[in-house]
Amino acid sequence: MVFLQGECTLLREMADAVVEFLLLNLKQLLLYHVDLLSGVKDEVESLHRELSLMKAFLKDSREKRSEYEYVRELVSQITIVAYEAEDIIDTFVTNAAMQKARSTVRRAFHVFDHSSKLRNVAKEIESIKVKVKEIYDKKMFGIQSLHGGESSHRSPPQKRVPMVEEENVVGFDDEARKISSRLTNGSEELEIISIVGMGGLGKTTLAKKAWDDLQMAFPKTATGSRILLTTRNTEVALHANPEGLPHHLRFLTHEESWELLSKKVFRKGICPLELEDIGLQIAKKCYGLPLAIVVVSGLLLKKEKTRDWWKKIANDVSSYVARDPKQCMDVLALSYKHLPDHLKVCFIYFGVFPEDFEIPVWKLLRLWTSEGFVQKMGQECLEDTAEEYLEDLVDRNLVLVAKKRASGRIKTCRIHDMLRDLSVKMGSEEKFLEVFKESAQNHSLSPISKYHRRLCVHSHFLDFITSRPFGPNVRSFLCFASEEMELLREHTSFLHEAFRLVRVLDLKYINFPRFPTEIVQLVHLRYIALSGNFRVLPASISKLWNLETLIVGTKSRELDIQVDIWKMSQFKHLYTSGLSCLRGPPAKTRKDNADPFVRRNIQTISTVLPDCCKENILARTPGLRKLGIRGKLATLVATNGDSSLFDNLAKLDNLETLKLLNDTFPLPPSQCQIPGLPQSYKFPPNLKKLTLSDTFLDWSHISTLGMLPNLEVLKLKDYAFKGTQWEPLDGGFRLLRVLHIGRTNLEHWNASGHHFPRLQQVFLKHCSSLNEIPFGLVEVSSLQNIELFWPTPAAAASARIIQQEKQEGDIKDNVFKLVIYPPDI
Repeated sequence: MVFLQGECTLLREMADAVVEFLLLNLKQLLLYHVDLLSGVKDEVESLHRELSLMKAFLKDSREKRSEYEYVRELVSQITIVAYEAEDIIDTFVTNAAMQKARSTVRRAFHVFDHSSKLRNVAKEIESIKVKVKEIYDKKMFGIQSLHGGESSHRSPPQKRVPMVEEENVVGFDDEARKISSRLTNGSEELEIISIVGMGGLGKTTLAKKAWDDLQMAFPKTATGSRILLTTRNTEVALHANPEGLPHHLRFLTHEESWELLSKKVFRKGICPLELEDIGLQIAKKCYGLPLAIVVVSGLLLKKEKTRDWWKKIANDVSSYVARDPKQCMDVLALSYKHLPDHLKVCFIYFGVFPEDFEIPVWKLLRLWTSEGFVQKMGQECLEDTAEEYLEDLVDRNLVLVAKKRASGRIKTCRIHDMLRDLSVKMGSEEKFLEVFKESAQNHSLSPISKYHRRLCVHSHFLDFITSRPFGPNVRSFLCFASEEMELLREHTSFLHEAFRLVRVLDLKYINFPRFPTEIVQLVHLRYIALSGNFRVLPASISKLWNLETLIVGTKSRELDIQVDIWKMSQFKHLYTSGLSCLRGPPAKTRKDNADPFVRRNIQTISTVLPDCCKENILARTPGLRKLGIRGKLATLVATNGDSSLFDNLAKLDNLETLKLLNDTFPLPPSQCQIPGLPQSYKFPPNLKKLTLSDTFLDWSHISTLGMLPNLEVLKLKDYAFKGTQWEPLDGGFRLLRVLHIGRTNLEHWNASGHHFPRLQQVFLKHCSSLNEIPFGLVEVSSLQNIELFWPTPAAAASARIIQQEKQEGDIKDNVFKLVIYPPDI
């Protein structure tokens, strides 16, 4: 890239991440696995001290914003040396772990070889220490910054409620009307209407606006079918619609550009007079490119709104934007340049995902933390800090929100294709990641450089595992196949042969015929995602002492989890499908010491059988935040004397999300319904989100849920409750913001502001007997939207009356929205 400062800060952040991660690994080895360092312990301790000096140098150069070329060279050398040290230590630990696992008899034959390797490793570590000392001796302090830029001091960010603004639509009203007209009128034949746009966000927003207009005015008599296609590729659009010209998006005028910029930077679109002239210059220099305007507005948002800062942005935009729209990439790089250091690696990581891929946020956050991009701040857990990083990138308009959770937090996100191109380009240039979309035989890198630590394959997976184009030191391998593929048993050996040092392994789109036992040799793994036909997670996985996240999708109905997670000190998240049986830890044998099997790190267990909710399991996971239970829920709530398994949930003070899925196969759930709900005080005290499915409870029992003091989201999936009438009680659901109701035979529902004082969203799906939506919801001042899927005509009509009343009452802000699908009900 042309930005020396941008390159240097990325290198420094990469170096910082590598050194920090290596120091953490060395500390864990010295504390918990010193037996594997037999013969080189002193050398490792000395290396730890030397690297700590390097970390201090990196911190100092960051705080002083040192950007001189020789500082950049030092940072580059630190990165290389840290990688070399990491490779030496990790390779040695892998070999030592394998030898430890061998039988005593076989181990005797390796004594001489092991001693020889110890001497070699000691020499290599000593060589690394010499390099570190040479670099440290060259360090320069007190260097003044040659360039301005955003401060990268990492003070803990203020905790805030995630807030995502709606996209602003500027300059496309006429286009939206034309497209809406073509969708609702014209031929009765199948027609494809494509939207082709320049590199910008306009096409997505325009399509949404046209669809919203369509929903409001879809003629009941329309019989033709039309497909709305959005693309920035004219050839694609013409191929999809060879009979007609695609609808092209135009560039924005200077006035429209300024309107969009001011709306993104200032909530009410009103710019202070002292900034208006500079703002007009900035908007004009974006030459009508919506994406450029939106990204630049993200830059302006993240600093104090002063003339000096706006002048700097105006000058930078002048330097990098020409009338050729292809130069938009330079504007995007400009925004990247001004990112804080810790967000640069997070942004580049988006390159591992395919184009237009909708990224689950929970997965993204787990990957970031497993990769070592997020450093702990005070008592806040890494995942919370990672979520704040993501929200920051969204605020800067570099990441788009695809879906939001019922709680308002981001559920899935995506990245614009041009921004993704930038992240892939930067990642490849800095050897941060390499993405393969072609056949391995056709790729220019074969074999892959040893400094490429992250590989991502989007197609031709079998080519890669058969031709082995892997570097020896790959730390992350992710596969995103376009469709699930079966992997033959003879190909599974590639896991150990190619990825001996891997930390992140995501093969969710590959179907394994059996559990690949080769994985248990990958002792550095922190994150695994697998799919297959297996019914057992073997106990040998417990050997992966670094493992934090285990994601297993199985086609088998039942899954026996033999993994002893109580031996795994770093373990945090367990995601499994099917009816999963989790085993408890051994009984405590010593009374005078703290329980050695308590695992405060564990945050997620999803999903397990009701039988697993025993005290010896839940009492040892005090930090649990999410729990999913699937099976015969009657077992969970059945009392034995004065207690039940459900009582153990009350001890989970940190639990915020609970799913209760009544799976009674082969019997239908209606024949195995639970008799009632436990009393409210037996629920986790800080529960915020509750999901029920197939419990077939009478509506009278829902008053128990209304008494939960912190409940914000209630999802009543198919037949969670049964009965024709629901009469809520006053005083309940004081904090409830989101209510989902799935299939039910409910006919009459009475509700008012007294029953749901803070309700914001209502979702009803397939409530095929419901006569009307309670008119009393008009009284709920906080209500923002109602969404109905396949409602009765009477329910749809009542919802429209509520919409009319709400819009008349909220005419100033007009915040209420109604969605009915299909729209012609």
